[in-house]
Amino acid sequence: MRHSALLCAALAALWTTPASADMVITTDSGGSINQYAQRYAAARDSGKRVVIDGLCLSACTIALGIMPRGRVCATNNALLGFHAAWKPNAAGGRTNSAAHTQRLSEYYPAGVRHWIARNGGLSSEMIFLHGRELRAFVPPCKPGQTSTAVATPAMPAAQPVSGINSTPSRTRSETAAVELEITQLARRLGL
Repeated sequence: MRHSALLCAALAALWTTPASADMVITTDSGGSINQYAQRYAAARDSGKRVVIDGLCLSACTIALGIMPRGRVCATNNALLGFHAAWKPNAAGGRTNSAAHTQRLSEYYPAGVRHWIARNGGLSSEMIFLHGRELRAFVPPCKPGQTSTAVATPAMPAAQPVSGINSTPSRTRSETAAVELEITQLARRLGL
């Protein structure tokens, strides 16, 4: 009897470990489409939920199409940013990739694709989705939903997989400048 009680307690502890906890996105500037597709497919297959509680930019946004609608939510802090996929060019810069931008677009639900088209489409310029417009596509998180979730670190610095990335590679100072600009934008938007 004592052993079965210990076994039940051990199983209960395993059942509630962070491995089965939600993923919380607070500041994620994106990266490799392939890596994000794998990350969200693993979360979907393991039964996790995704809580968007801050910046979710570039490839981070494909959670909207990979995760079932009932397993992704957004807080009032959520700010999603969309742009075209790109690949490195011979000069060390970047070139938009129409084929991979199409692939990126195919991850999004139809309503999000229509919103993107109405807002200029996927280009080198970031377009942002938040607030009431975001709630049309992503349900709001329930009170307390983020308090039981485990913060998920952003993907490693943008490293192209098969030469394709959806976030431009930047130096640390450029990344810091972009993050500051996005934070200022979020403040102006009241997020």
